[in-house]
Amino acid sequence: SSDRYRGEPFFGYFVKENKSTMYAHNDILAALDGTGRCANMTRTQRAAITSVTLEYQVLFMASVSRFLGSAFDFCEDNDQRKVIEQWDEGVAIMVGSGAASVGVLHLANAICDKFGTCDNESKALVV
Repeated sequence: SSDRYRGEPFFGYFVKENKSTMYAHNDILAALDGTGRCANMTRTQRAAITSVTLEYQVLFMASVSRFLGSAFDFCEDNDQRKVIEQWDEGVAIMVGSGAASVGVLHLANAICDKFGTCDNESKALVV
């Protein structure tokens, strides 16, 4: 729900750009169904749209919302347990786990060469 993203400025930017609070859902459905802006795309292109949307819109927003949510919970309820749980969730989403990780850190490492933000070990300098 969009309530989870209250106070999250990036969510507002995505909503404004896409004119919907369901922007990622709509993009993924269009890619899977081959409709809308994906109507003339190949199956490979639609698969890429689905993957990229999940990676760069859904994962990012999910992790950031956990961090901001924890701040709201702490201010409203002074519930330290909820704050710790949300930070744990946010870190898990950001970092991912295992060899098949798709966390934000993995993504940053995978594309840092395209943006000139890799260190000398090909790891992202900025996450």
